[in-house]
Parts: sequence; structure tokens; C-alpha cells
Amino acid sequence: MKNKIDPAEWVFRQWVKESLKNPESTPGELSVLTLTPAKLAKVFTPARAELLQEIERDRCRSIGELAEKLGRPLESVSRDLKVLKFYGLIEIVKDGKARTPKTAKQLVLVPLCWQTPH
Repeated sequence: MKNKIDPAEWVFRQWVKESLKNPESTPGELSVLTLTPAKLAKVFTPARAELLQEIERDRCRSIGELAEKLGRPLESVSRDLKVLKFYGLIEIVKDGKARTPKTAKQLVLVPLCWQTPH
């Protein structure tokens, strides 16, 4: 007997498939990162995952405020934000002297397997 797929899950899967085929159709919504397992572990450390969650959840007004909320040194938070920005996971918005981190995409896909070019 086949498992029935929830209609919302089906729509989501179709959206992902279409986005992967035609990334230009969803430029501001989806990012696909193809990382080796070692790189994946380096990019998505527990501290960086917590940063992403806090940025999305609370919309801090500055990097300093974010560091304070998380109880982490500003230097450590700034270093982690640079890594997340490099991989397109966040943006840093400047407003006068304040620099505010914001999530860059609504959805980030990290394929667990992919074909490498021969």
C-alpha cells in the first residue's frame, strides 16, 4: 500500500523541484548549498544554527544586541556572521552606524547527496 502524501507536503515538494530546475523562478526565496559533509559540519555549527534561529525569530536591531541576547562575545558573533554571509544565509543591512543581520532566504536546501562532475 502506498503512503498518502499530505497535500501541503506535495505542494512543497513540487515547489522545491521547480525551484531546483529553474532557480531564477524563486531568486529571493530559495538557496541551495552543496557542501561536503566536512564543510557542512563547519558551516552549521551549533552556535551558528542558534544565530540563524535568533536572527529569524527576533530581528535584533544590531549585531551587538544579538551578541548580548545570546550571551556571546561580539567578536565571536561577528566572525560567525561573516561565515553565514559568505554562504548566502544572511545579509547585513546598514542603517547609519547600526548593522543589522537578516536572513537572506526563506528556505535553504542542503542536499545530502549530489552528483559530482566527472
